[in-house]
Amino acid sequence: MAKIEGTHLLNPPVQDQSLLYIVLNAWVPAFVTVILGGFVASIVVPGIQRRYQRYQMKLDKKTELCEGTAKAFGRYIVSWRRLRQISELERTRALTPEEADRKRGFVAERNGRRDDLFDCLRVCRLYSSQEVCSELVRFMAWDEQQSAMPLSDLPPLDEWRRWEGQLIGMLKNDIR
Repeated sequence: MAKIEGTHLLNPPVQDQSLLYIVLNAWVPAFVTVILGGFVASIVVPGIQRRYQRYQMKLDKKTELCEGTAKAFGRYIVSWRRLRQISELERTRALTPEEADRKRGFVAERNGRRDDLFDCLRVCRLYSSQEVCSELVRFMAWDEQQSAMPLSDLPPLDEWRRWEGQLIGMLKNDIR
């Protein structure tokens, strides 16, 4: 019976010039590299790019909404200030016909700007965290109550400015 030394009979050595050696050492690594590289380039990288683009689009939209809301809030507060100033004047004396027209214009302006602000806030709710959404809803309910009050019973404008600072700050932090 022949003596088996090592594993030469089970795994014979591959010759350096043999076709099997060339295939295993030159072609297989290149083939594996091409297959893996193609997989990464055609499936993994585009998936990462799509996720990044969706993230960037959402971030851009949230930034745009935050900017629009800040502008709408500022305009709304200015409208309240104008309306309150002419109402203060009305408490001291009767308004001239021009001033009465201006007051009606201020009321219409305030109502339009309120609608603009609330539109912005509603859209912000689509992109914001639950915490921010809850605060936006709280403000809208609070403002709804204020709109039903006579001008003389309204809180000071600083209350609207406080809400503005709080909500814009929360929206800004939610962008990150």
